Amino acid sequence: MRTGIVWFTNDLRLADNAVLDLALQTCDRIIPLYICSPEWQQTNAYGFLNQGHFRTQFVFESLLDLDQSLRAKQSGLLLKFGAVESILKQVVQQFKVDVIYTQKAVAVNELKLHNALKSDLQNMGCELISINNHSLYHESDLPFALSQMPLVFTDFRRQVETIPVKALSSIGVDSIPSPTIEPMQWPNLDAFETYSSYGYDRRNTELEGGQFAGFKRLNAFVFGTQAIQHYKDNRNALNGDFNFSKLSPWLALGCISAKQIYHAVKQFEQQYLANESTYWLVFELLWRDFFIFSMMKQPNAYFLVSGLHQHKPHQPIIDEQLLQHWCNAQTSNDLVNALMTELNCTGFMSNRGRQIVASYFCHDMGLDWRYGAAYFQQQLIDFDVSSNWCNWAYIAGVGNNPRGKSHFNIQKQADQFDADYAFRQLWLKHSI
Repeated sequence: MRTGIVWFTNDLRLADNAVLDLALQTCDRIIPLYICSPEWQQTNAYGFLNQGHFRTQFVFESLLDLDQSLRAKQSGLLLKFGAVESILKQVVQQFKVDVIYTQKAVAVNELKLHNALKSDLQNMGCELISINNHSLYHESDLPFALSQMPLVFTDFRRQVETIPVKALSSIGVDSIPSPTIEPMQWPNLDAFETYSSYGYDRRNTELEGGQFAGFKRLNAFVFGTQAIQHYKDNRNALNGDFNFSKLSPWLALGCISAKQIYHAVKQFEQQYLANESTYWLVFELLWRDFFIFSMMKQPNAYFLVSGLHQHKPHQPIIDEQLLQHWCNAQTSNDLVNALMTELNCTGFMSNRGRQIVASYFCHDMGLDWRYGAAYFQQQLIDFDVSSNWCNWAYIAGVGNNPRGKSHFNIQKQADQFDADYAFRQLWLKHSI
C-alpha cells in the first residue's frame, strides 16, 4: 500500500489542485496535512513579523473551510503546529509515508527548506515531490526555458498569452482514501481581536477565508454584479467594493486558482460579452505569472537591496524614525497617510494605493525598499511572495521595470484618484 502526504501550503482548495490530483492517481491512502509554523510569528531581519494577524486569521478560516470539504469526502485535515522539518518527519514515521506531494517553492528560503527536506526524507525512504500549482501557466507551457525568461513583462506577455490555458482539473471522486484523522481543536476565531489599534472593525472588510468565500466573491464580481465589464476603467480607484476584483486574498492562499478565475472570465465572455475589461483581468493574471516565473528564475535576487541590478549598487537609507512615520500613517502627505491607515485597519489596499505608497517610500522618503516590502508582508491579507517582492523591486527601480523606476507625483495621484477627497475623509478619521 502506497501512502502519500498532501502537504498543503498556499493551495488551500480541493478543485483544480494538481498536488491532490497526483496524490490520488498514485497513492492508495492520503494524509492531507497543514503545518502552522512558529516562523509566522518570528521577527525578520527588517524588524517585522513574517506573518501578521490579518493573514493569520484568514489562513485559519481557510483551513477550517478546507477541513470541512475534506471531511465531506471521508477524509480530514491533519493540522500540526511546530517546525516544518520535525513535523514532517513525525508524520512520515507515524503513517509509514512513501511520498510527500506539495506546492513548488519559488523564493530562496522556501527552496532551501525543500532541498534540505529532500535529503533528510530520502534517508527515511520518503520522496518529496514539488509541483507548480500556483500560476495560470505551468513551466512546461512556456515557449522558452526558464533560464531564458524575459526580463520585461511585455516580451513575456506577447510570447505567452496566445498559448491555450489548460482546462480545470477535478479530483472527480466522492471520497478520499485516508486513515482516521481525528477532529482538530480549532482556534476560536472569535477570540481574534476584532478591532484594530485604530479603532476600526476589521469585519467591515468582509474578507473571509476559504474556498466557499472565494467562489462567492468571484461569482459576485463576474456574474452577479457583472462589474468585470468595467474593470479596466475602474481598477485604479482607491475605494469601492467592486471597482477592483478583490480576489487577491483567496488567490494568494490558493483558495481559488488562477485557472478558475481565467475560465470564469471566458465563460462570462461566451455568455455575455468580451471587451477590454474582461481581457484586462486575464492581463493581470499574466503579470502575476510573470513575477512567479521571474522569481523562479532568480529566487534570491529580489531580496537584495540592488535587486536584479547588482552591477549598479542601490544605496537607500535606513532611517528608523522615517520608517515608523510611514508605517504608522504619520507622514507629511495626507493621501499616503489615508492609504496606510486603510492597510493598518484592514490588511488590504488597492493596487493603485500600493503603487502610490511604495513610490513615496522609495523615492520621496529615500528609504530601503526592502523594509517597505517587509511591512507589506506583515500587514497584507493577500501577501504573495513573488507579487509583493517583485512589485516593490519594480517600483524601486531594481526589478523588471524597463523605465528604471516608478516615481509618482503624489499630488497628481491625489488629484486624479481622490479629487473629491472622499477616500482621505473616510480613512484619516481612523488615523492615530
